[in-house]
Amino acid sequence: MEQQISVLIPGTTQVASDQEAVKNHDGDDSTTIADAAPVNLVASTIPTALITPVNSSSTPPSTSLIDSYSIRRRSMISSNDATDGSIQVERSDGSSSNTLFEELSNTEIIEKLNGMRKRLARTIRDLPNESPKKKQNCTAEKTKLMDATRCLNGACKAMIEAACDGKIEKTTEIINEVIQCADKITSVTERLITKSDSIFEAELASAKTDQMLKSLQDTIICLDKAEECAGNIGSQTVNEMLAKNTALSANIAQLLETFYRRPS
Repeated sequence: MEQQISVLIPGTTQVASDQEAVKNHDGDDSTTIADAAPVNLVASTIPTALITPVNSSSTPPSTSLIDSYSIRRRSMISSNDATDGSIQVERSDGSSSNTLFEELSNTEIIEKLNGMRKRLARTIRDLPNESPKKKQNCTAEKTKLMDATRCLNGACKAMIEAACDGKIEKTTEIINEVIQCADKITSVTERLITKSDSIFEAELASAKTDQMLKSLQDTIICLDKAEECAGNIGSQTVNEMLAKNTALSANIAQLLETFYRRPS
């Protein structure tokens, strides 16, 4: 059993309380990190393997992170394809998950992420009015969610580094992997929502996942602006990208907390 600790992510604030997240979820994207009251984000039940340090300086991390991440990610994709038979990832565009490194425009990326958010909304709408009387075991789905969020965290850090180094082709490759990770997180969350024994918990999970996807959209938009600098990225742009990535990490942690604060 992994050690469990209380974690405070520096420089971030809680996006919203659980009740506010559910209340503001119905088509309202106005809730942001800056709008919320500052509170400590405590993920007391999130395994320590997820927690990764955030580079708060304007200097990008070591260039070895990109290559080492790509190797680990490709290895994990192969492993998941060989062993994962319980959950089929529903891709938002209906394409095969084996299609890697497709060059996507910023508009296409945003459309894919919006498609994932619409899927979540449909899943919530299709839920029965009454919660299941019998609690279902969700351990396998939670493990898959943990793996997918860990991949997303690593992919986003590598994506920011590639952008800071002006490696456009590498950034395009990693963005594809970011979209795949987000798609899998959405699919696994949908499965957890349908198996939930609490309507409130299901709506909360949907709201937190939607916030995570919206935060990822903001990160991609910021990244696109940085690429327009044609390699002449200033420290202000770098700091903005790091801030967006830090906010995204906070939203991912909050998503996991909605599932890990309760027993399976």
